[in-house]
Amino acid sequence: ADSVGGDLYHLFDLPNGRLGVVIADVSSHGFSAALIMALTMSAIAIYAQEASRPGEALRRIHLSLIDELESTEMYLTILFAVIDPGKDEVCWANAGHPHGFIIRDDGTTDRLEATSPPLGTFTFPDYGEERTRGEDGDLLFLFTDGLSDAFSGESGIGGERPLLDEVVALRGREPREILDHLFEAAGSDPGEIPPDDRTAVLLRS
Repeated sequence: ADSVGGDLYHLFDLPNGRLGVVIADVSSHGFSAALIMALTMSAIAIYAQEASRPGEALRRIHLSLIDELESTEMYLTILFAVIDPGKDEVCWANAGHPHGFIIRDDGTTDRLEATSPPLGTFTFPDYGEERTRGEDGDLLFLFTDGLSDAFSGESGIGGERPLLDEVVALRGREPREILDHLFEAAGSDPGEIPPDDRTAVLLRS
C-alpha cells in the first residue's frame, strides 16, 4: 500500500472555450490517501463543471469530502485554475497548495498564491480566488511539494526556487521536454520522498 498515495492532477474542458486545471495533494501516503484522492477526483468531475468560479468549486468539493477528511484525520491542498483564452485571463483558487507560477516569455514569473487554507481544516462560506492576465507563450507551472523537495533537497518555499529557476532557464523548450528534464534532475531515488509524491503540470498558452 505504500506504493500508492494522494497526489493528483486533472485537466478538463469548460464552457465557452475555457480550460480547467487542478492539482492536489492529500496529506500522508498509502491506502487512506489514495482513497481520499479517488473521492477528490470524483468530486472535481462533478463540481468543477457545475460551479461558475474556482472558489465556489473548492467550497463544494470541501463540503463533499469533509466527513472523510475528518474521519481519517487528513487534509487536502488543492489549486484549481481556469484558463480563459478569450479574455487572456487566468483565474485561480488555491487552498493551501504550493504556489503555482506563470512564467512569462521574458523569464519573469507571477506567483499564484494561496487564497484559503487546505480543505479539511476549517469550513468557510466562501473560498477566495484571484486572477491575472495571460499572454501567448506563457507557461503555467503547477507542482506538488515532493517534486521541489526532491529537486532541491530543501522543503518549503526555499525548495521552490531551484525548481522554478530550472523551468525559467528551459522556458523556450517544449513542455514535455522540460518536464522530462525536471524529473530526471530530481533523481530516481529521492531518499525519504516517496515516488508517488512528485507531480507537476506544465501548460503553454
